[in-house]
Amino acid sequence: MTGFSPAVCAIIDARSGGFCEVCGNGRVVERHHRRPRQMGGTKRGDANGASNGLALCRACHHDVIEMNRALSYLLGWLLSQNESPDRERVLHRGDFVLLDDEGGVTPWLA
Repeated sequence: MTGFSPAVCAIIDARSGGFCEVCGNGRVVERHHRRPRQMGGTKRGDANGASNGLALCRACHHDVIEMNRALSYLLGWLLSQNESPDRERVLHRGDFVLLDDEGGVTPWLA
């Protein structure tokens, strides 16, 4: 698999409500893999699950996440290859949460 399926895109889009999952203001134009797929894709089943995806505005995707990778790892917008997206917190519109593959958002409790 090389990307999110149409069904997973629908889950991510519904969760976002059409607004960026980082800033909460911009309109969604892109989907982002929190744990990158690496060159040539990946065979890991959770790589294309909704918990590994974020719906983003262009500014947050390119100017915030891609241009500030250290910060993005700290805030869960990017994950290392040994992390499971459904178990790692992510800063979602100002609050740390856990995302699941059904489109759920659960407050993260330290």
